[in-house]
Amino acid sequence: MTTATLAPTRTKARTGSKAHAPSRLVVRKAALTAPKSRSHADSMVEMLKADPAFANAYLQSALEDSHTQEGRAALLVALRHVAQAQGMNEVAAKAGIQRESLYRVLSPKGNPTLSTLLAVLGAAGLRFSVAQG
Repeated sequence: MTTATLAPTRTKARTGSKAHAPSRLVVRKAALTAPKSRSHADSMVEMLKADPAFANAYLQSALEDSHTQEGRAALLVALRHVAQAQGMNEVAAKAGIQRESLYRVLSPKGNPTLSTLLAVLGAAGLRFSVAQG
């Protein structure tokens, strides 16, 4: 966000002119540093790092909406955020998967097998459960 300030300046009268030139306003950009914007993903990872218990509520919320294609993609992205907060290398190693494969599986278009999903959840210190609602 850039803020403009108005500063009055006078122009010099031209030689031979009968009147002084009128004052005019010059727009100058303020030297403000705008706060750096962060992506939603970066914000979520930061929140998950700050409060690891938040992962349970975050994934539970994503799981509740997983009955649609968009909801399934959101669940995979939420699990990816949890893995990123804990370190993708560490989660991949604990799950027994290559890091690149973990990124691919946890992408919005990923299609993990149940064993991969359970391995990733276990590596992140989470477990899958079902409750009647």
